[in-house]
Amino acid sequence: MHSAVSIAFVALFGGPVLADSSFVELAACGAAPIATEGGCTASEAMEALSGLEPEWGYRLKASAGVEAYAMVSVLGSLQQGFESWATGNCDRAQELAYGAGEIWTWYISMSDDATEQGAIDFSTVQNFTDLAIGFLSDPQPGSCP
Repeated sequence: MHSAVSIAFVALFGGPVLADSSFVELAACGAAPIATEGGCTASEAMEALSGLEPEWGYRLKASAGVEAYAMVSVLGSLQQGFESWATGNCDRAQELAYGAGEIWTWYISMSDDATEQGAIDFSTVQNFTDLAIGFLSDPQPGSCP
């Protein structure tokens, strides 16, 4: 019951609640699709991942029951994807985004006993991940440097 309330709370109040996320690095890029009005630039999204460390995964493992290694692997793949995009290798960026999406789909979900903070943090990371995968997997014409 507790996780259902948390998930409903996050779903209903995503904007203000996500501001309370302990993943401030990623929350700032979750307002709109990357490289659109109101969203982060690709450089800002890449910067958000610059502090990526295993502790991020363990934080979500403790509060949301998320598989820590898989989550850090996904974020690391996205970081490499943005780096590939920045150097003009959009094909590699697309491959990395696809792989990240597959790992997320198969190995990452929030547990039924997630804390309220865990639900907020999970939603933040999931939102950022969805936006990053969307940007890297389908770059707009002329968007690849």
